[in-house]
Amino acid sequence: MEINITQFYNDANPATYSASVAELGDNAGRITWDNALGAPVLLDTPDKLGAMRAWAIGMGAWESAWVNAWNDVELNALFIQRVSGDIREMDGMSWEEYQELSEAGQVSGALFEADGQIYYTLEG
Repeated sequence: MEINITQFYNDANPATYSASVAELGDNAGRITWDNALGAPVLLDTPDKLGAMRAWAIGMGAWESAWVNAWNDVELNALFIQRVSGDIREMDGMSWEEYQELSEAGQVSGALFEADGQIYYTLEG
């Protein structure tokens, strides 16, 4: 599923939701997670929430029962953290550079621009 994140991409500071211990100290994980829990809601339909659940289960990092127990706020927070990390990964690149690195397997490639809008795909 492709989710339009244009407003978030343009307005948010992704380091608020995805930052390292080197940047924020030992509590970086807790700080960014708490921030993400209060972030704008990007998963605003049952289909988007379902796509995020399927993505999380497909990653194999969490048991499906655990993922299915997450509430909508937690799912959105995880999505916000993922999107933010990928936005930070793109830091300063043009879309062309990002696409080249994506094709080379050096960046996630989940972000893309189409018709002046920014999208995030939960495929793969």
